[in-house]
Amino acid sequence: MKEYFYKREYKYMYLSQFSYSLGKALIEGFGTVMLYKNGIPIWLILLIYGIRFGIMGFITPLFISISSRFGIAKCILISNVFSILSSFMILEEKKLI
Repeated sequence: MKEYFYKREYKYMYLSQFSYSLGKALIEGFGTVMLYKNGIPIWLILLIYGIRFGIMGFITPLFISISSRFGIAKCILISNVFSILSSFMILEEKKLI
């Protein structure tokens, strides 16, 4: 077990996962504040997050059947693509109003 904690590659892997999680937590925590400060009305912010959580709640139960058919790596790739699209929608929302 020691060899997993002291190899350089694993340290970088743990550090990258920690950095990714910290970045996601900051974005989720301050994303709403940034949207509100940029002048987006609260009802539109609630609509954006409601759609996101609704889609997540609808897709999450299907994860086991999808991952058994296509594989975990492809599911993670699809999840990251949706995350990028969601971030893009939030960033571009100001231009649409």
